[in-house]
Amino acid sequence: MAGCSQGLPSSASSDFERGDEGWTIEGDTSLYPQWSATGGNPAGMVSATDGVTGQIWYFVAPKKFLGDQSAAYGSKLTFDLKQSNTFNQVDAEDVILTGRGLALVTDTRKNPATTWTPFAVKLDESEGWRKGDLSGPPATAEDFQLLLKSLTGLRIRGEYIDGPDVGSLDNVYLGSP
Repeated sequence: MAGCSQGLPSSASSDFERGDEGWTIEGDTSLYPQWSATGGNPAGMVSATDGVTGQIWYFVAPKKFLGDQSAAYGSKLTFDLKQSNTFNQVDAEDVILTGRGLALVTDTRKNPATTWTPFAVKLDESEGWRKGDLSGPPATAEDFQLLLKSLTGLRIRGEYIDGPDVGSLDNVYLGSP
């Protein structure tokens, strides 16, 4: 199995085989990722180069990942990441979900390597999600159910380095078992 979750059911997915699929970038780099038909896990991928302005940048999911995703409660968000080097690592929220005036964030407890690194975060209160930021109160089942019913944002961190770097993303699945 090439990607972290290929072949599993999903309510929304991006494998980047034919383009950037509408993903954008928010933060310290250009607005749009660069798509490549090769270099992914296994084929296509998106990446972005850090603008080195001091902000953390994120891959921002397109509309197909948003809206009523309540069926994804208790399942997983899976994705593959890699970074250009692992020097000067910085901590920040790794995944940010927003909706209904609420932001839920989590730290994946590991950073990507310079090779494709699979990630899977459970979409419920058991995964260590916090409200607002990593120092916020723990998310509750009610928070998750409310947010997933009207998901307006999904961001996956692309920058892990204090300094110039390139981050790459592949095989994003929302709602994987």
